[in-house]
Amino acid sequence: PPRWTSSRVWRLAHVAVRSHIDSGTLVEDAAGDVYRRRRAVRQSAEISNDAPDWDPCLQHFAANVKAIIDVCRRRDVRVLFTTQPVLWKQGIDAENDALLWFGQMPGGRYLSAAQLRAGMDRYNDALRRVCADAGVGLIELSELNGDPAVFYDDCHFTETGARRVARLVADWLLQQQIAKRGTAKS
Repeated sequence: PPRWTSSRVWRLAHVAVRSHIDSGTLVEDAAGDVYRRRRAVRQSAEISNDAPDWDPCLQHFAANVKAIIDVCRRRDVRVLFTTQPVLWKQGIDAENDALLWFGQMPGGRYLSAAQLRAGMDRYNDALRRVCADAGVGLIELSELNGDPAVFYDDCHFTETGARRVARLVADWLLQQQIAKRGTAKS
């Protein structure tokens, strides 16, 4: 594309135009009405069980994670990752399916909750591999997957969810501290 399309002014103009022609789902609002609109768009769309080709995106994701690790190491910053839990699951019930708004594909179709979950599982697996290969800490949040008490939509946490994430992170950090002390005494 022409170089000018990557300018900040162009991007700002693009966002401004999209906000006026969008179906009211672009701009966040304090009342949360945008979530109702986003959910309505998904619910009125065709839901697809056809898996996209995840591989190019997964390779790009893994390369980005490696780059983050490299930058942190060069700057002597300890990096720590978490897996991404989601509400999506095979056989999601209608009440929780109605909370979803992610997964839009070209042509206005949306991926099914099962396909979204399969994709996220692949991203989390890629993250696990990169972290293991690099010897970087990874906090596993997969126990939260599919739990409607912790999500108010596809992947954003309720207050209960945020507390559970905080507990899992704190427990992991405490275990690392205990293990570090044990190694130091040996």
